[in-house]
Amino acid sequence: MIEVGDMIHYTDWNQHRAADDIGWVVYVEKHLKNDSSAYLIYIHWLNEDTTDTMWDYELIEQTEAFTLTKGEQHAK
Repeated sequence: MIEVGDMIHYTDWNQHRAADDIGWVVYVEKHLKNDSSAYLIYIHWLNEDTTDTMWDYELIEQTEAFTLTKGEQHAK
């Protein structure tokens, strides 16, 4: 599960002008989509200084473009 505080490293040069950017998950919304749960992830990107949204399943499907580093904000 992707959580607030997780870091996302985006490395897909062919798909987006902000390739090789780093962002942090700043907010997560749970939605009911096609009779199952989906999460809308809000990511704040450093290079663009913007916040974008992306569905969790889109991040999971594009493993060649994104690297997820857990933030461990709940670690004790």
